[in-house]
Amino acid sequence: MTPRPRNRRSQIVAAAGPLFHKLGYQQVSMAQIAADVGITAAALYRHFPGKQQVLSAVIAEYFTRLQNADTDPVDRADAGPDGGLGLATTIRRLAAVALERREAPLLWAREYGRVAVPDRVDLRTQLTKVVLSMAGGVLDSRAGLSAAGAEILAWRAVAVLTSPSYHRTELPRPRFENTLTDMTMAVLALTPPTIAADDVAAVGRPVPATIDRLSRREALLSAALRLFAERGYHGVTVDDIGAAVGIAGPSVYNHFPGKSEFLRTLLNRGGEGLQLSMSRVLAHATDPATALADLLHTYASFAWDHSHLVTVLVSEAHNLPEDDYRQTRQGQREYLAEWYHLLRLAVPGMDDAEARVRVHASITVINHLARSKRAKLIPPLRTHVVSSALATLGLPGLPGLAQATPWISEVGAMRSSPR
Repeated sequence: MTPRPRNRRSQIVAAAGPLFHKLGYQQVSMAQIAADVGITAAALYRHFPGKQQVLSAVIAEYFTRLQNADTDPVDRADAGPDGGLGLATTIRRLAAVALERREAPLLWAREYGRVAVPDRVDLRTQLTKVVLSMAGGVLDSRAGLSAAGAEILAWRAVAVLTSPSYHRTELPRPRFENTLTDMTMAVLALTPPTIAADDVAAVGRPVPATIDRLSRREALLSAALRLFAERGYHGVTVDDIGAAVGIAGPSVYNHFPGKSEFLRTLLNRGGEGLQLSMSRVLAHATDPATALADLLHTYASFAWDHSHLVTVLVSEAHNLPEDDYRQTRQGQREYLAEWYHLLRLAVPGMDDAEARVRVHASITVINHLARSKRAKLIPPLRTHVVSSALATLGLPGLPGLAQATPWISEVGAMRSSPR
């Protein structure tokens, strides 16, 4: 009888992560995971009672490896004067983990609602430990920095490290690690924002009531967007959408033929909005670097105003029917191709693959903050996150680009004014 491998659980986790990432949690069966590992479904159930526990294990393994990155045995070449790791070496180790398990951050963002509540609490605790550990390294390397400032920088750095999960671009591994490390270190070198007590207090104030849409169709779309963002596409029914606006389920079909049509309409609308914003930026731009800075400012404004839509754009497009998905992905590729092109013009000698990696990192940094209900309401954080996104692009003359051109600033001021 062949003995059971001691690392079978690790093999299952390693096989399940890419499957969930590529196909989506809903489309993956325990039998598929077992087949990828080369075992029977019955053998798989000896290690995990169900698919939900496999998902939690995939994400937990990633966070655990991040936590252990700066406590693994230290090579002499890596050791500092005190025998520990320097910040740059720690970040390089974190970058290596991020690339080895690059599917996990997207799963955490996309399938959060499918993780059992006790596991969510444990996973959030693990992530916070990673951030606080990184913040401690930043404090050790930068005199005069406050603990709060170091933590802000660490959260932005984690966003950079997770960015490879949101795209498929490949670089040779040593170069990928170097690029990810350089982007992360550039963010950690920034001056953190000063947050006043009034800024924090504003987060707890009641949100002013807004005006409901007269159009029943638009009201349904708005409800679908919120529910998809909060529960995930598969966690919402047509009846749920109707109930959210006081319409009986069957009546919803007078406006939309099915749930997938809600998703298709929302994703198309989001893509068109981004394309229109880009057209306006390019119409005003005089050079590629300024155009990129303005694109980041306008994208940040879009993300603040439409955080639910950003969540759905990032997490739910794979749930579209195949033809609609291909069309949506094509629109996203065309939008991002303009960013890559501008970055290569702004930084001569940068190749397309590195431009892709850097652009995705800059957008991920903004998305992370926009999806935080509390943090995005603090104006200094909103300003700082754009500077962080710019830092990942590797643009020369960065300080001069941190401020948007006047017409962008005016748009931002209008959007952030009290309603």
